[in-house]
Amino acid sequence: MLEQDIGKLKDDQGKIVDFQPMVVASPYRDKVEIFRLKYLSDNLKIVGFLLRPAQVEESRKLPAVVYNRPGIGDSQ
Repeated sequence: MLEQDIGKLKDDQGKIVDFQPMVVASPYRDKVEIFRLKYLSDNLKIVGFLLRPAQVEESRKLPAVVYNRPGIGDSQ
């Protein structure tokens, strides 16, 4: 899935440079896959998280929710 999308990038902006599965203590851990990733943005490595259903058909398209939080300070 992600490996195919990485090849479509025009330059390094948004390129994923690290992608690791996470294991968390949750009653939903068998229903959701969680990954910690780092991607490039203006030559900075940005940490992000990807959550997706554990069992879904590869050809099925799903909606996405992106939540960008600016920095460490108060967020509205």
